[in-house]
Amino acid sequence: MAEKPAAAGGAPDPYDVDFNVFFRAIPLKKILIGAAAALACVYAVDFVLIHLSNDQFDTVTVTRVYAEALKGKKIDYESGGSSDVQCVKSLFPHFDDNPCWYLRRHNSVTVEM
Repeated sequence: MAEKPAAAGGAPDPYDVDFNVFFRAIPLKKILIGAAAALACVYAVDFVLIHLSNDQFDTVTVTRVYAEALKGKKIDYESGGSSDVQCVKSLFPHFDDNPCWYLRRHNSVTVEM
């Protein structure tokens, strides 16, 4: 490979960077496999902890709102009341229930009619 000419003054150009070196260092396949393995480990720990726990479930109040389309591209909103929904105290969904942290953030459900 031929030498690149130096910048003025004989010093190498600091902005002349070979980005191929960075992308060759760690292949994308290894990064994806590592991320999938880490996610599987976190899920496995969450699974074991929730099955060993005596206090697995909680309830969160969820408000339901009905949205009805009207003429003229207008929408009429009506309250559908609120109800307590069972949730699981974990990071991921288990036992066909959503995690409590997710339901607390999404405590309003809009139902389009």
